[in-house]
Amino acid sequence: MFYLRSCLKFDMKNFLRNCSQFKIAIIIYVVLGFGIYFQCLHYGYALDDAIVCSENQFVKKGFGGIREIFSEESFTGYFGKQNNLVAGARYRPLSIASFAVEVGMFGFKPGVSHLINIVLYILCSILIYSFTKKLLSQKFTLEQSQGIAFLSSLLFLVHPIHVEAVANIKGRDEIMCLLFGLLAGIYWMKDIDQSSLKNKMIGAVWFFLSIMSKENAITLWVAFPVLFYFFRNNSWKQSINSSWPYILAGAIFIVVRISAVGFLFDKNLKIDDLMNDPFVEMNLIQKLCTICFTILWYLKLLLVPHPLTHDYYPYHVPKLGPDSAWFWVSFFVLAAMTLFSFVKQKLYPYFTATFWYFAATISIVSNVVFPVGTFMNERFLFMPSLAFCVWIGYLFYQYLSSDQKNSRTIAYSALSVVLGLFSLRSFTRVPVWESGDTLNFSAIHVSKNSARINLFTGVSYFHKYEAEQNQQQKYENLTLAQKYISKALNIYPNYDQAHNMFIGVMAEWHKKDGDTKKFLENIKLNAEKKPSLNFLNEYLNYIKTNSGNDQLLYDFYKQVGFDGLYKRKRNYQYALQYLGEAYKINKADQDLLLKLSQVYTDYALYGKLDPATAQEYKNYAEQFKAQALQIQ
Repeated sequence: MFYLRSCLKFDMKNFLRNCSQFKIAIIIYVVLGFGIYFQCLHYGYALDDAIVCSENQFVKKGFGGIREIFSEESFTGYFGKQNNLVAGARYRPLSIASFAVEVGMFGFKPGVSHLINIVLYILCSILIYSFTKKLLSQKFTLEQSQGIAFLSSLLFLVHPIHVEAVANIKGRDEIMCLLFGLLAGIYWMKDIDQSSLKNKMIGAVWFFLSIMSKENAITLWVAFPVLFYFFRNNSWKQSINSSWPYILAGAIFIVVRISAVGFLFDKNLKIDDLMNDPFVEMNLIQKLCTICFTILWYLKLLLVPHPLTHDYYPYHVPKLGPDSAWFWVSFFVLAAMTLFSFVKQKLYPYFTATFWYFAATISIVSNVVFPVGTFMNERFLFMPSLAFCVWIGYLFYQYLSSDQKNSRTIAYSALSVVLGLFSLRSFTRVPVWESGDTLNFSAIHVSKNSARINLFTGVSYFHKYEAEQNQQQKYENLTLAQKYISKALNIYPNYDQAHNMFIGVMAEWHKKDGDTKKFLENIKLNAEKKPSLNFLNEYLNYIKTNSGNDQLLYDFYKQVGFDGLYKRKRNYQYALQYLGEAYKINKADQDLLLKLSQVYTDYALYGKLDPATAQEYKNYAEQFKAQALQIQ
């Protein structure tokens, strides 16, 4: 910023002559990049770093795990098997392989990983300069293309929306994807200008590396030709005819992906977990309305990157329908921009180009093509934001080079404010990524209605409870853990992890006060909704060891088993399990025996059992009924 301020003392020609020179630009990128992100160097792993790095079994093998990284689905190294938790699975081996190389060379040192991310990000900004300069070289003078390229890459470097991709080690897939994609784009333009097998082969290799980093690169098939058509003197025919090496590279990737994952897109996969598909509780109309709103939200974050959060899970992004004012605002804004890009494309070709680049690159992460596992994410803007930065860089240049002194003064002032605020916001955003706890404690103030961040914040307070020695503070932390976990369950009543954690919190209170009646009363709804939870049944078995709890447990099992699991949930299997636990305690309760008979009868009639099992359950029903009559 000091050098930029000194540049502002010159007139426009001096500004361009000094600031647009490539070597000076690189110095500015390095100083600004490290000035914003140096804080990361002493941070550890956070969020999804465990999946792709710190707890990934293939990465732990170092160089020895690289073959498995390229031959398996990307989450397999963490879960131990391919779970297909999200639609389409994931195959992004190149960034994960880079972590394995790091481990092979340095061991697990998160500071090294953060340093590499920062360096790659700075390289990405430098390549944006080169790419944009090449992109504009045919319709702008050298001085103009250098000036716009410098402003565009500088805006990209300091934009706060990129903090997640840089400060989170896992975000390397985003950086590598764009970095290699830009190299592919440069060689694509070289090949259009002077066709050669060398340019085609090098460009195709860069594109293959880009798509191996993250599948999003596939959208560049459309995005780059759009930029070439509007920013250069290339016809659609030239752009399309020159695209075959990149289509071939993409086709090879698809073959490799299918070989590793087993499918391109599993249409038969049914995801019923809201945390892996945020639309499971919506109909098609609600889904489309909500997606429309998230795209407008993305545009807003590009213009005004505040407030920022890493959690856009249900329902920080609200569920919208055709009766929502926000949907109609989103619809008309996007429709107006789309119509404007068509009607005014000759008058405003560069707006049209950047708008359609944005549309192409955001499409694959917008949930329109397939569910991506969350409503939206700031890191999803890493590649699409290039369009915004080039467009804003172009606009700033127009006013900075104006013949009117007032226009230049306003433009200089506005540019200084934007760069200053963006740099400051990025700098203050980075510390949030120090650890999982800092992320949670920050996001809970923004994503207040997210079930996920409420749960994770509750877990963070639970860990503080476990570590705290001061008894008063210890149980204050446990109270806060209960508060946030309870809110997570209010937002998403079927949240397995939240139910498990809530029972864990209640167990800690039980250990403190020994009030078994209160504990059982507090977990009735959890047992009714999620009777299969391991910790629930383990702790109930622990309570059984005290025979003084028999009557309390009997009442609990009987009520939850019949009133909850049978009458409300029609969960015959677990209703019988709970009633069976009550039966073990008291075999002489006629009411319990009749309830068992009733559940077995209904299970046989409506449980979709095979004939032999159905008959067996009818026999059980008769036996319990007879036993009840004998008691009478």
